[in-house]
Amino acid sequence: MSLFNKISIWCVAHFRPLFFILLCGLVATGISTQKGSWMLQSPHLPYGAISWQLNTKDSLQREILKDWAAQKETVLILSDSISHRTYTGLKVAEEQNRADYPFIGFYVCILILVFLRLAVHGHLRYPVLCFALIGLAGLADVFEDIGTFRALHAFPAGINSYWIFVPAVFKWLSLLFLIIYLISQAFHRHKWGAWIKSLSDNLTAVAVYLWQFRIVFITLLLFFLVLFLSDQGQDLLVTINSTRKACVFFLISVTVLAGLCWHLPKAIDNAAQVGFCQFWHGPVDFAPVNNAMQRPGAKVDIGRILGCMAFVIPAAGILQTMQKYAIDYFGSGIPPVAVPFFIAFIYTVILQYNLIDKIYKKGNGVNKMRYWGTVLLALGLILYWGFDDEGRAESPDYLIYLSLDLFILSFLFLVTTTLRTCDIALYNWKIAPWITFGGLISALVFIAFNFKSVYQFFIRVDRFWTMPVVFCGIAGYLLFFAFLLYIGKRTKVRYVNMLLLVMSAIAVFKVSDYHNVHVEHQDDYKPYTDSLDCYAENWLKSRRTEIAAVAESNTGKRFPVFFVNAYGGGIRAAAWTAMVIGSIDELVMNGRNNDPFAKDFQHYVFSGSGASGGSIGLSLLAGSRFEKVDWPGKDTRFYPKNILPVFSYDYLTGDVVGLLGRDAVASAFGLSAWDDRGRIQEEDWERHLGDKGVHLAVKMKELMNFTGYEMPLFFSNTHDAGNGKKGVVASLPLDSLDFPGAEFPEQEFKTGDDIRLSTAAFLSARFPYVSPTAKIYGKHNFTDGGTWDNSGAETSAAVISVFERVRAKLALKDTVYKYVSVQILSLPNAVEPFKSNKPVHIFEPLAPPNGLLSLITTVAAARDGENKARAKRSNYGYTMIRPKLEVHGKEIRFWPVLPLGWQISDFALDWMQGSLNNNRDRLKISQLCIDANMIISKKSVKK
Repeated sequence: MSLFNKISIWCVAHFRPLFFILLCGLVATGISTQKGSWMLQSPHLPYGAISWQLNTKDSLQREILKDWAAQKETVLILSDSISHRTYTGLKVAEEQNRADYPFIGFYVCILILVFLRLAVHGHLRYPVLCFALIGLAGLADVFEDIGTFRALHAFPAGINSYWIFVPAVFKWLSLLFLIIYLISQAFHRHKWGAWIKSLSDNLTAVAVYLWQFRIVFITLLLFFLVLFLSDQGQDLLVTINSTRKACVFFLISVTVLAGLCWHLPKAIDNAAQVGFCQFWHGPVDFAPVNNAMQRPGAKVDIGRILGCMAFVIPAAGILQTMQKYAIDYFGSGIPPVAVPFFIAFIYTVILQYNLIDKIYKKGNGVNKMRYWGTVLLALGLILYWGFDDEGRAESPDYLIYLSLDLFILSFLFLVTTTLRTCDIALYNWKIAPWITFGGLISALVFIAFNFKSVYQFFIRVDRFWTMPVVFCGIAGYLLFFAFLLYIGKRTKVRYVNMLLLVMSAIAVFKVSDYHNVHVEHQDDYKPYTDSLDCYAENWLKSRRTEIAAVAESNTGKRFPVFFVNAYGGGIRAAAWTAMVIGSIDELVMNGRNNDPFAKDFQHYVFSGSGASGGSIGLSLLAGSRFEKVDWPGKDTRFYPKNILPVFSYDYLTGDVVGLLGRDAVASAFGLSAWDDRGRIQEEDWERHLGDKGVHLAVKMKELMNFTGYEMPLFFSNTHDAGNGKKGVVASLPLDSLDFPGAEFPEQEFKTGDDIRLSTAAFLSARFPYVSPTAKIYGKHNFTDGGTWDNSGAETSAAVISVFERVRAKLALKDTVYKYVSVQILSLPNAVEPFKSNKPVHIFEPLAPPNGLLSLITTVAAARDGENKARAKRSNYGYTMIRPKLEVHGKEIRFWPVLPLGWQISDFALDWMQGSLNNNRDRLKISQLCIDANMIISKKSVKK
C-alpha cells in the first residue's frame, strides 16, 4: 500500500475530528481577515472584495485605492509611551491580505480532506481533476494576494489589473466547480435531507441541554458579564495580577466554581437515585439512558465541558483585558469573545472521538507516566510563571500568563475528569466532598464578608478581594439553588419557582424604607439660612480689596472667579477631579513661593457642581478643606504626591458584596434590620479618608458655619427616577426660580435634620445596580446624577447666572466689581474618543435602549457645550481639562482601563497622573491666579 493510500485511509478514519479542527482554524483566520473591513467600503466596490478581484479597469483600480487612502482611523500603538497612529484603508487592506495566506491553507486542507473521503469511499469519479482544481484554487489565490500586495504598494499608480483578475478568475471557477460537484453528490446520494435533519436534531439537543443545565449556564453567564462587559472587572484583573497571593485566591475560587459546574448537574439530573448524603459525599452520576445501565455520553461530555468553561471564560476575559490595554499577544486578531466557543468546540471534538483515551490510556488503565508527566509539566509552568523574580509579574502584559494558567487548568480538568473512572487511584479518591464542601466554604466566606468588621479587616491592606469574593458568592448561590432543584426533583415540588415567586411578590408589593438615606437629627441645630444671592454678595464683598487691587493695577487683568463642573465616571471621575484641582492648587502656591499673602486656586473658586463620581471628587476637596479653612495654604491633601493613598483603597468589595448578599436578602424578604450598601459605602469613605484628614462625616450645613468664604460651594446633582426631575443638593437654600424644574432634597428635611457630606455626594453617585436608589423619608427614588446631566454643567450655568446678577447689581454702586472675570472649568475624565467614520450597526430591538444610554453622553456634551458657547458670547473664560492620550514623564507602555466603578488599579492612577502632567491647560489657569496674587501682594506691601 502506497504512502498516499495510507494517509488517505488515516484521514478518512479520523475525518470528523480533523474536519472540525480545520473548521475552527478556518473560522479563526477568517475573522482575522475581516478586521477593519468597514474601512474598505467604497462606492466603487458594490460587491465588496469580488469587485476588486474581478475588476479589469486600471482606472477603477486607482479610484478604489484612492478611496482606501482617504478612509482613515486613528488607533492606539505602543512604544516607550502611549501614542497613536492614523491607519488608512490601504494599511488595513495590506493586513487583511497578509492574514489571507493561512486562511487559504485551511480551506485548501478542508477541501482535500472532503475529497479524500469521497475518493476512498468510491464516490469521486475524477479524483485527479478534483485535486488539481483544489491545488489550482489555492495557488491562484496566493498569486491574487501577491498581485494585491503589489497594487497596494504601487499606490497611487496601481498595477495592471489583470495581475489580480486572471488568478481570481481561475480561483473562483475552480471553487465553483468543486462546490457544484459536492452539492450534486449530496443530492444524488440523498444526503442533503439527512444533513438538514442532523443539524435540526443537534440544535434541538442543545436547547434541551441548555434548559437541563440552566443553573450552570446562568452561573457561566454571570462570569461572562463580569469579565467581558465590565471595564471595572477588567481593571480589577490588573490589581489581581499585582501580587502572587491575589492570583492564588483567584485561581482557587475559579477552581471551586469549575468543580461545582461539573459535579452539580449530575446530582440534579439523577436526583431520584442520589440520596441526601450522596449529594454531598458522592458518588453521583447522570441518570441511565432508557433505564438501562448505560451512561448517557452526551450529558457526561457536556458536564465536563461546563467545568472546563469555568476556567476558559475568565481566561478569555483576561485576553479581553489585554486588548483593552492595547497589549499584543499571539492570536490577538481573534476576538476574545469567540475564544470560549472555539475551546468548547475543540474540547467537544476531543471527547467525542476519545482522543484523551487514545493518548493517555494503556489497555483498561491509565498510562501513569504520560498522565502524571502532563500534570507535573502543567503545574511546573504555572509555578514558574507565578514566581517570576524580575518584577515583570506586576506589569499588565504579564496577565497573559494568568490566562495561560487558566487554559492549562481547563485542559487538566478535562483530562482528569475523563480518565477518572479508568484509574483506580483517581476513582477511589472521593472528589465529591472536596467540591461540595469547597462550595460551602465559599458560601461561608461570602457570608462572612457581608459583615462590616470582617471585610474591613481584610481590605485594610489588600484590595484584590472583590473578584475572588464575588466568585465565592456565585459558588454559594450555585450550590444553594442546585440543592433546591435537587430536592424539588426528589419531592416533585418546584421549590425554586416558589421561592422566586414569594421573593418577587414581597419586593413588588411591600413598601420598604430600607434604602432611606441616612439623616441625622439635632434639636438645637442651626442651619445656614442665607440664600444663594446673599452668599454671592458676601463672597464678592469679602474679596473687594483684592478685586480693587487688580482693578487699580492698570494691567488690563481681571480678578478670576472659577465655576467648576465635574463629569461623572465612578472612581476615575473622583480621582481626576481631585487630581486636577489639587495639581492647580500646587502650581498656584509654588508660583508664589513663601508669599504670606498668596492664595491657593480654590480661593478663586466660587462653586463646584458635580455628577456621580465628579460629585465625590468635589466632596473630597470640601472635606479636606473643612478643617484647614482658616489656613488654606496647608490644604495639600490632594497635591499630586499625596493623592495615591486616597484612591488606592478597596471601595468596591463592600458595595458588591452588599448587592449580592445583604441587600439581595433584605429586598427579597422586605427586611430593613441593617444598613444598606449605600450607607455602608458612605461609612467606608468616611472611615478611610477621616484618618487622612478628609472629613466626609461633616454635616452639609456645617460647611457654611465659618467666616472667610474660603470653602467653594458644593453642588451635588442627582435624579429622581420617580418623576424624572433633576435634584440639586447644596449646603444653602436654593430658589426654584434659579433652578427651574429641579427638586431640592434638603428642603424635605424636618427641622433639625441634616445629611452628611458623604451622603450628599453619594446621592449623586448612585451608579445603577451597584448602588441603590435613595429615598428621603420614604419619598422619591434618587438615582445617579449622570442620568440627567453627566457633566454638572447645567447647575453650574444656573449658579453663574445668579452670581452675575448679584455682581451686576453691586457694580451699579461700586465699579470695582466690573473687574471680575468669570472662568468656567470643565473636567471630563475620559480621553476624547477618536473621530471615526466607522458605520454603526444596531440590532433593531436594541435601538431604543441604546438610544437612551447614548443620550446620557449626548446631553452632558450639550450642557457643557452651551456653557462654552455662553462663555464665548459673554467674554467669559472657558477651559476643559481631560486626560490626554500622550503621557510624558513616566514610562507607561500600556493603555489603562479607567473603570466606571469604585476601585481603580495603581497602574490606572499612575497613568492619569502622568496624563495630567502633560496637560498645559492647568498652566494657563494657574497663571491667572498667580498674576492676581502678585498684584494683590504688591498692593499689600505698598500699604
